[in-house]
Amino acid sequence: MFLRISKIAIFLMQIWCYYFYCCHGCLEEERTHLLQIKDSINYPHGSSLDKDWVGKNCCKWSRIRCNPSSFRVTSINLKLLREERLGIWHPNASLFAPFKELEALTLKENQIGGWVVPQAFSKMQSLRHINLDHNNLSTSIDSLRDLCELKNLRSLYLRNNNLDGRAFSLCLSNLSMLEKLLLWGNNLGFYSGAPTGIK
Repeated sequence: MFLRISKIAIFLMQIWCYYFYCCHGCLEEERTHLLQIKDSINYPHGSSLDKDWVGKNCCKWSRIRCNPSSFRVTSINLKLLREERLGIWHPNASLFAPFKELEALTLKENQIGGWVVPQAFSKMQSLRHINLDHNNLSTSIDSLRDLCELKNLRSLYLRNNNLDGRAFSLCLSNLSMLEKLLLWGNNLGFYSGAPTGIK
């Protein structure tokens, strides 16, 4: 009898959890940080996401993907959202740190010139794919070194950032899991310090 009651209790708890998360969306902490990221992109002018990122279920928002079991955010795509007239953007990297299951982050074509709190990247060990193509990272070589703390990174896109070899000499050799590295459109000269075996 006790075992049957326990099973019923567990079943009811599962239903409650499913209802809570599915009706209210992703975790509130992650939803809050997504809204903070959105507000920072073109601050204080708002962004095109103002119409898309509404409601409590951020797993249904455009450019966002979630784990269907844990309801945690696994992919954030913020490609081409920074308004050109606003100039260089320095995102606060700590806003991305709370996403414990984030695997893919796309910040392509956003005029990024570096990071606020770049050391926050070291906490994002679930990241597998980062796309930073077509930004302005040449002004912040040291910030790239924090990306190289991501030991599980599989792909890193850094095309057209006007970078030179100094950005990588003490960095990319740490990324032993890296499989794909895109660097064309930079000023790498004779740099040859990339990990072996990458595409």
